[in-house]
Amino acid sequence: MQVTVPGPYQSWGDNENPYAEIMIEFGRQVEVEKAKILLRADFPHDNYWEKGTLLFSDGSFEYLHFTRTKEIQSFCFPKRVASWVKLKNLQKDNTDPSPFPALTQWEIWGKEYRQ
Repeated sequence: MQVTVPGPYQSWGDNENPYAEIMIEFGRQVEVEKAKILLRADFPHDNYWEKGTLLFSDGSFEYLHFTRTKEIQSFCFPKRVASWVKLKNLQKDNTDPSPFPALTQWEIWGKEYRQ
């Protein structure tokens, strides 16, 4: 599953809300094993998130550590079955004066779940 914000400068940001989160709902149980995240990188206008958490519908989670890059970042994790995934606990780089970290693209990789 993939969430892509259209256009070259469209994005989802936290609007300086420390509790901001975004969720992908699959509409069914799926087996997931990887996330790919592209942060908006219009530097020096943008900041970036250094850390975040993926929370899965089964209650498990993965901590993410981002780098300041214009490239998509991949995160592999043990396979799990989930009906949704949330990206939350986003912490921006406090050394950068810009208040504008944002997400441009977010992909969750996996396959249909077969019991």
